[in-house]
Parts: sequence; C-alpha cells; structure tokens
Amino acid sequence: MKTLRSWRRGVFFASAIVLLRFGSLPAQQPAELTSQEKQALEHLRSDWKKTYRTTSLPVAARALNIKLSDESRLRLARHLDSHRSDFVAPARHGVTTVALSPEEKRIARALLSREIRHGSASTVAEAAADLKLPAPAAGRRLEFLRQLGVVSAEGEGPSRRYRAAERFPRGPSPRIDFYSHHVEVNGRERFEVA
Repeated sequence: MKTLRSWRRGVFFASAIVLLRFGSLPAQQPAELTSQEKQALEHLRSDWKKTYRTTSLPVAARALNIKLSDESRLRLARHLDSHRSDFVAPARHGVTTVALSPEEKRIARALLSREIRHGSASTVAEAAADLKLPAPAAGRRLEFLRQLGVVSAEGEGPSRRYRAAERFPRGPSPRIDFYSHHVEVNGRERFEVA
C-alpha cells in the first residue's frame, strides 16, 4: 500500500513538473501586451486593492490619459481572464465587470432589460432608441460586446438581433457584471466602485 501511494505521488509530481516546464498549449498564443496596456494593468492592480474598487479598463485609460483601442481591451480582457487570480477585482467580480466601460454596461443592461420585458433580442435600432444613442455608435459597441462574449448575435444585416449571453442571470443576482458607479473626484481621480 505504501509503495502504491509513493508511486502515485511520484506520478503526480512528474506530471506537475511537465506542466510547469511546458504548460498547456492554448488554442491561440496570447499576444504580448503593449507598454500602454501594461501601464493600464499596473494602475488597475494598485487601484483594485482599495476597498470596493471595480475600476474598468476604459476608466483607467482615461485616468492615465492614454488611448486603448477595442483590440487592446480585448487583449487585456483575455489576459485578465487567464490570470484572474493575480488581480483582486477580476477574481472577485469577474472580467466583464472590469473590461466594460460604464456606457457598455448600460448597453448590456438595456439589452437584458428588453429581453426580460419583451422576451426577445434587440436590433441595433431598438437598442439605440432605448439608449438614446446614434445607431452607428450603438452598433459599434454591440459588436465589441459580441467579440468580448457579453452578447450573442442572431441573424445577419439590419435584422441582426443581440441578446445578453446565456451566462448572465435574467433575474435578480448578486453578480455585478453590468453594474458599477463611476466616481470622479475634483476632475482628477477617476475610478469605479461596486
């Protein structure tokens, strides 16, 4: 019995060494983060250590006076998702909470609300009307939300409909994915809280 346990332990440690040495091969090799992306992450790392902070990538970029493209935000969201335990806010509240801008959270809430009220997904025109946004702006944000996996799309062209991804609750929930409060102190300090 003792020999069997020792053998199992040896196999476990050998497997662990192989995984540490070679790791698991992801489907897509993650791209190297740019200096601006690293700067945003370092800002957020210290910000998220403060009580109740859930500052998002766009708010951090604005606070640092840097521009993050949608591609940068997608890359950062994937990085945060794969290293969630290294960061306080994503570990506690999820990556969606910190990847979306306050406006994108509002769009996601509106989609979810329409789905609950009407039982159907929204077209870009319906979402734009609900949010009082120009249709092109709503369309761009919906496409970004789709790429991030926050919403799903059905159909093509102008009749394409969007709904919140199935992983988001349709009723009351303690999750805050689409909620946070944007705070600005004397026009200088910008952050979000849960």
